[in-house]
Amino acid sequence: MKKIYLAVCMALCMIALTACGNSKKSSSTTTFNEDTIKSTFETTISSLASQDLSIIEDEKTYDNYVSQSTEELAQSILGLYNTTKDLGAYQSCGDKTVSYADGNAIVESKVKYEKDDVVIRMTFASDDEITSFSSDVYRTFSQKMVKALLNTVMGMGTVFVVLIFISLIIGLLGYVPRLVGGKKQPETTQVESTVVSAPIEEEVVEDEELVEDAELVAVITAAIMASLGDEAPEDGLVVRSIHRVNRKWKNA
Repeated sequence: MKKIYLAVCMALCMIALTACGNSKKSSSTTTFNEDTIKSTFETTISSLASQDLSIIEDEKTYDNYVSQSTEELAQSILGLYNTTKDLGAYQSCGDKTVSYADGNAIVESKVKYEKDDVVIRMTFASDDEITSFSSDVYRTFSQKMVKALLNTVMGMGTVFVVLIFISLIIGLLGYVPRLVGGKKQPETTQVESTVVSAPIEEEVVEDEELVEDAELVAVITAAIMASLGDEAPEDGLVVRSIHRVNRKWKNA
């Protein structure tokens, strides 16, 4: 029931802010009574501060605000709630200044809350019609500079930490093959060298045996021709095959 009551009160407030409707006056010919819009500004802020604005986070309540007023005003109230929800109770409005832009009047004031001040800018289309307003926590120039410096340091510090972390990871990648391969890599290299060198040795031995066989064939042929004497054929001998009976004859 409390939420329903607050929603009804807020809806009535929104209707009053929009002058009982959504009709827009021609801003090019509108003149403003500054005392009136300043008074409306303070009354509106005081009225909103007396209500529980947290209900606007409810989707149905938000849609109700939009249907009773405008999307801009509903967003303005939601922004005011998000800005002031942790600042404590509303206390008072400070001095108000009026400026003009695009045929609208803009009332700005530093509104005091229990824990901090909030700068609120309220836009009027006429003396009794508020179109939107914005709210920001008040910060002096030095406070803004300190905050900007802290944000810069945090951002740069984060970048450097990430870069150092990446460089460490890249440096550790060189140890991965050693951890994975262990001592298997040198053994593989030795086996490969043996496989490559073995055929070379065999080819050399084979060439030496072929040379020795040719010399042996010539010696044997000459010996046979000498032993035959006159019986040796005039065309010579043709040695077709030689078989070794004992391989130890070389040592004789």
